[in-house]
Amino acid sequence: MNNLSERSIKILASMGLILTTMIWGFAFVVMKNSVDVIPPTYLLAVRFSMSAVLLALLFHKNMMKADRETVLCGVILGAFLCLSYQFQTYGLKHTTASKNAFITTLYVIIVPFLYRIVSKKRPTGRNIAAAFLAVIGLALLSLQGDLSINYGDFLTLVCGLMFAHPAAEYFSVGKIGEDQLEDYARRRGKSTEEMRKFLAANLQ
Repeated sequence: MNNLSERSIKILASMGLILTTMIWGFAFVVMKNSVDVIPPTYLLAVRFSMSAVLLALLFHKNMMKADRETVLCGVILGAFLCLSYQFQTYGLKHTTASKNAFITTLYVIIVPFLYRIVSKKRPTGRNIAAAFLAVIGLALLSLQGDLSINYGDFLTLVCGLMFAHPAAEYFSVGKIGEDQLEDYARRRGKSTEEMRKFLAANLQ
């Protein structure tokens, strides 16, 4: 990796994001076909149980080192994630894959506004403009003519809110403890002050 130029790294990173987006988008189609024949809760249980076993095998040493606070944070975030996927998957059962994808991604736009509640900082004009453009772009890409709100759309909207809340909490620099900030900075080869400035700059 050290032999790659900065331009090559950016190209590889962009290709990785494009591939990730393709896989993410295709997953909605697969899940839509699946929920038509398998109950959503059972489908999620199988899906995440397999993931949990795989991650436990790969990162069992890290899990053994987790302290009480880390476990508590994991439980809270896990609860939000569980509820998010429940609302999303049941919503998918009652709406189209494209509308489910569109409404889910609204959490990206919701985060800066929830962040205001957490940090008391108003979204900037750029945040508002980006949110407006993102809504238009996502609608053009995902919606299929029928713009009405049905039961599935409502459930998916709740899913978006559930996804957005932990993100807003996480990105509140004031909510990150010194120990967590120091650990976060150390793992990325930065000083605590550099990491604090980095996080603050990326929240403007």
